[in-house]
Amino acid sequence: MKKKCDIDPFHEISCNCRDLIHDTATKGIKSVMVLRTSKGVAAVRNIIINQLFAVLTTTNANQPHCNLIAFVITDNLKTIVFATIRNTQKYINLVQNPLVSLLIDNRTNQPSDISNASAVTVFGLASEVSDEKARYADQLIQRYPRLAEFIKQADTAIVTISISHYLLSDFHNTKRIKVK
Repeated sequence: MKKKCDIDPFHEISCNCRDLIHDTATKGIKSVMVLRTSKGVAAVRNIIINQLFAVLTTTNANQPHCNLIAFVITDNLKTIVFATIRNTQKYINLVQNPLVSLLIDNRTNQPSDISNASAVTVFGLASEVSDEKARYADQLIQRYPRLAEFIKQADTAIVTISISHYLLSDFHNTKRIKVK
């Protein structure tokens, strides 16, 4: 059964629905799904786990700042983990404004991307890890063995992003997927 609810594309969905819940084309988002919708989950998971890098966007004085990062994601798709040196604009921005987004896509730089490429935009709250730093560092090292020395440096911060929601898009449609 479909339910209607008020949706602001930059805030939480205020209802608890299992399937497609609201067409918001007039607000620039074609449809909204909760994460439990299997098709949306599968598409998000497929893009994220098959990519090694993401573009992280932070802000400083309302100016966006983008960086390429290596990352891991938890099995439940609720947390992304990455490492960064503390003495960087990226880290300073995260401390001053922990609201971040990431872009992860599957483009191949071929003309067929117009029909085949998809992107996931991740929205969340970043924070430096202290309690589980060793566990998250090990996960990063397992996926990126060449970064082990960097990850183990004393001035490297392990950062988690607690994900609030995803936008799944291609050249024609955008769907919002809520983390539950």
